[in-house]
Formats: sequence, structure tokens, C-alpha cells
Amino acid sequence: MSDTYFKTKKSPCVGLCSTTYGDNVCRGCLRTVGEVLSWTTYTDEQKDQIQLRLQQQVEDILKLYIHILQPDEFIIVLKKKSFLYFSQSIPTSEYYLLFQLIQTQPDELKNYRKYFEILKPIPALKIICSQLFDHALQLHQDHI
Repeated sequence: MSDTYFKTKKSPCVGLCSTTYGDNVCRGCLRTVGEVLSWTTYTDEQKDQIQLRLQQQVEDILKLYIHILQPDEFIIVLKKKSFLYFSQSIPTSEYYLLFQLIQTQPDELKNYRKYFEILKPIPALKIICSQLFDHALQLHQDHI
């Protein structure tokens, strides 16, 4: 089956949007408020550029704590989850999929433990998400 078979979500939104409460960067998906508001008007190329940036931001932080042992298998398994976002034209990072899982169903992480190892003690998931938000916010502020 093709990757498009599994793609059911239309945006990286994970249902934890903090832009509605005044944040310039969403704590759920890490997009800027402008990107959240304009997502449906973007071309596929614009969406892919945002997706590539989001994936890099997530990898910058998660790789400090986690090593994914079987990335190809992990991606195949997670592509069956309809709550995850996949670009139709660029590869989706295994770390970005893990991030989406953390954001949407943290209790499910234990079911995927065979796919990753902990490199150093992981702070609470809230702290990792906070680090991801701070990193995204800094990148946003650097481009203003």
C-alpha cells in the first residue's frame, strides 16, 4: 500500500492548540499562529517546508534522549495510526512520529518500547514538550 493510503489527517494539529490562548507558537504541533491560521491556504510545497522545519525541531530535542532502533519498522507500524500526520511528498521522520504519539497518546508509548532506547534519563514528558516549545519559539523569534 502507498503512503497516501495511510494519510488521513490534513494537518499536523494534535488537538492541543495553545495559539487560541495567545501563544505565538502552538504547544501541541509547534506551528506558528500564522501557520495554524493559514494552513488550509498553503500549497503542498509550503506545507512540506513547514513539515521539514517541524521535523528538524523535534529531532533536535528528542535525539538527546531517545534512539530509535528500528526506524523503518517503527514508521510502518505508526503509519497505520489515523491520528498521525504524514506529508504525501516528503518522508516523515520517525522522531516526528514519536513526537506526535507523545502529544496525542502518551500512555501508548509503552506499546512501542521495542522500537527505541533511552539514551539518558528522560525528564517528564511535559519537560520535553516544554523544551520543544521553547526551541520552536526561539526559531520563530529569530525569524521575526
